[in-house]
Amino acid sequence: MRISPRSTSTKPAPARIEQSGAGARVYTDDGEVYEGDIVVGADGIRSKILREMWRMMGEPVVNDFAQSESKNT
Repeated sequence: MRISPRSTSTKPAPARIEQSGAGARVYTDDGEVYEGDIVVGADGIRSKILREMWRMMGEPVVNDFAQSESKNT
């Protein structure tokens, strides 16, 4: 599999993610839109990607962690 340079990005920051049967769409803070089959978040412990995943699952976020995850620590 070959990944084009256009399909990877470290900036700008993601603002929100949408998922459909055809894949995923990432909207960035500066108005760019990226589409692909998957979204890989490697943006650290205070991950915007992870918060967006929790939001899409309907999981409440408390202190940067999903409420269900906070109970396990």
